Amino acid sequence: MPAVRDWLAAEGLYDPALDSLNLSCNSGHGDFGAHASVDGVLVSFCPFFFEGGDLHQRNAALVAADGFDALLEATVPGVMEGDLFEVRALPGGAVVGCATLESVRAAKVVSGREKDALDVAEIDQIGCDPARYARVIAAYEAMSIACVAHGE
Repeated sequence: MPAVRDWLAAEGLYDPALDSLNLSCNSGHGDFGAHASVDGVLVSFCPFFFEGGDLHQRNAALVAADGFDALLEATVPGVMEGDLFEVRALPGGAVVGCATLESVRAAKVVSGREKDALDVAEIDQIGCDPARYARVIAAYEAMSIACVAHGE
């Protein structure tokens, strides 16, 4: 996450008010990622790790977006890393790791938020691997989310 924050700062996108490290409810100073406003869209940069076949992802809810501050940890059981993330070569030659379309679609479907419906429709136009999507949506439907800390 320090490298992500450095990159966000270099791009002029880092805002300390959108960083989990600066939330008043984060007395333990755990890293639950940072958010950035990119062309008016709030984008999350969240740390994650795999342990015992489960994905653990930390994220922060923010007053600015959610009406409250909170530190959250999601656990997605029995999911394969290759179903969630892939490496892509960009036209300029840079290589980046990113979420698979199947994992993005599954996360947006499970969230049930109205604002995600347009993204799901766009992904459907692009197309997904049905077998990979079936595995990912099953794992996401079994996901649990714990609120580690909550603020006003």
